[in-house]
Amino acid sequence: HYTTLHGFGHVDCSFQIVPGVFCGGSTAFMEGGMTPELVFIRGRCAWAPRQINRQMRRNQWHIVAVSSELLLQCTDRQMPCRNLWSDVLACMGGKYADIAKKHNETK
Repeated sequence: HYTTLHGFGHVDCSFQIVPGVFCGGSTAFMEGGMTPELVFIRGRCAWAPRQINRQMRRNQWHIVAVSSELLLQCTDRQMPCRNLWSDVLACMGGKYADIAKKHNETK
């Protein structure tokens, strides 16, 4: 299962997740004459009722503010695509940057 992120604005079957970043799109959009630059995200998360609340209380998830430029960095063919999760943690600094560094060292 793949999800796509893009900066092309609203197209059929897409929705805005943050200003300037949209998720999804119709099959016609994906296969049509447009050749949009897309970020493909593999996998998905699903939670049982209240599970995410329990995980948040245990600090298993962190809510962060991320720029649309960082989210869509992989759509720029001139910029090498790295690990978005690690990049976000590194930008947060402190203990989060340490987590990113350890993650990248184990790859």
